[in-house]
Amino acid sequence: MIYNFCDQHILTKINRNILSSVFHNIIDNAVKHTSDGEVTIRTKIIDSYIELEVTDTGSGMSDEQIQYYTLLSEDSTCENLTFKNYGLGLHIVIQLIKKTNSKIYFQKNKTKGTTIKILITYE
Repeated sequence: MIYNFCDQHILTKINRNILSSVFHNIIDNAVKHTSDGEVTIRTKIIDSYIELEVTDTGSGMSDEQIQYYTLLSEDSTCENLTFKNYGLGLHIVIQLIKKTNSKIYFQKNKTKGTTIKILITYE
């Protein structure tokens, strides 16, 4: 099941194609790795950010993957990280997130699955 609890009236000045690429990749990964489970998509305004949260009850990312992508998203140069063979999609997503001055966070769910939060500057 996919649950969409997004506010369709939230607006941002970030390019629609960039956001579409980011959102489609994150949601596609959640759906691809979730069978007989749930994918929940939420948006909310927090201070000066739009928060997009995608939570799934699928197989989830490993601790190593979460650590790798977290370091990749926090490193401004990305020079000291070895390109891991986890797939190209999230690498591109992280670069697009950086280009839009947004932030992305990865975490394991307590039961199973993964939660990804994207904070986009709200204008």
